[in-house]
Amino acid sequence: MKKIISLALLVLALGLFTACGLFGSNEEANIAPDDEYSDEVGSDDETPDQDDAPRGEEWQGGIVRGVWVDNMYINEYLNLRFVAPHEWVVATDAEVAEVMGIGADLLLNLDDDFWETVADSALVDMMVSEPFGSVSLQVIIERLVFPMTRITAADYVQRLATDFEQDLGLDARTYVVPGTTTIGDYEWDSVRIHVDMFGISAVLTYFVNVQDGFARAILITYTDMDGVLDFVLSGFSSLSEPPPPPMATPTPPPPPEPVDTAVVGSWVWDMDQSYIYEFLADGTGRRGWYPDVESFTWATIAADNHLTMHFGFRQESWTYTIVGDVITLDSRTNIGETYSYIRWEGEFEAYEIDFTDHPLIGTWAWDNDSSYIYVFEIDGTGIRGFDGDRINIEWYAFEDYLFMDVGTMIEEWAFEIVDNVLTIVSLQVDGMTWSYIRQ
Repeated sequence: MKKIISLALLVLALGLFTACGLFGSNEEANIAPDDEYSDEVGSDDETPDQDDAPRGEEWQGGIVRGVWVDNMYINEYLNLRFVAPHEWVVATDAEVAEVMGIGADLLLNLDDDFWETVADSALVDMMVSEPFGSVSLQVIIERLVFPMTRITAADYVQRLATDFEQDLGLDARTYVVPGTTTIGDYEWDSVRIHVDMFGISAVLTYFVNVQDGFARAILITYTDMDGVLDFVLSGFSSLSEPPPPPMATPTPPPPPEPVDTAVVGSWVWDMDQSYIYEFLADGTGRRGWYPDVESFTWATIAADNHLTMHFGFRQESWTYTIVGDVITLDSRTNIGETYSYIRWEGEFEAYEIDFTDHPLIGTWAWDNDSSYIYVFEIDGTGIRGFDGDRINIEWYAFEDYLFMDVGTMIEEWAFEIVDNVLTIVSLQVDGMTWSYIRQ
């Protein structure tokens, strides 16, 4: 059960709360293993309800991934299609694989070896999002193992509700929806989770159907606004029926205006001029410690001083203020996060990272479990994680600030070293603090 729940938390981070860095890696999010499925859900005599049998002809070809044709998602295994509004953003296989924590090549062959490889996860078959991140949709498939193979969809959503309440506490309100919802050829049980974070109300609605030892889930994440759920559901239909007419997002955000020319240009961070922003007039840009920069697309709503930046499927939202030759960016999702940059007219100069004699250099072990370590090298590279599950990182330190590129995001920390104890405090997640001992 924890498999799909963990993915939901990640979806919440990537979609509505991306810029906050709300959740890091699983080890840092303190996500505990789920309890084994117990006898309280069913006995050996129970089998899934036969009411879930499809009304049309059942697919006999085994589990296959759906495909996108323009803005239409087609899944023969589920005999289901989804027609997305043309402006929505479809995640690539590489982005889906990154969410799952696997190589994109594994998604090409869903044989037994695949399910053994992702035994602690589930298949994210597709992800698609409204461009400003206010609505996202995922189709997820989980292979059930004994004794979970006896669970019904109704029991499954009840356990989802219980587990979410335990994981998120008072921040979440769960509601198991009575009855079922028809989506395509199947009946789906559902649970609705309301989450309030950073002043934003979000809703996660899971539709779950259990067939042949697999739990199939449709997850819709959206801001708490009337009509959104019905709008998304209207995009689904059975492949046995004609496709619905093209969708248009209800009450869409204002259409993108031409980029604010006041933002166009090059900027350097006022605290470290090796960190640069470059906004081009065609809506593309790049940022980072030059020349190690990442590309993005951007748009502005000048009347609201609203700047959005898109890094593939991930997006950030800022309020920008320009006074003279200084632009200040204030995060709209992580209140209090602010940076200032100075307009730069010259060429950028490449730099070489050399942290020789920096106090961070060396190996540090977590004070709660010494198998989790950080290694900081003088060239700005390093590793972190538990023994057997460590990742490569790139890091940069300025004064008492530490920035780490962990592959999926750039983490921002304040750090302090006292008596060979390193303490890092997240600048993106309130209350996240860790301590490590020099080895």
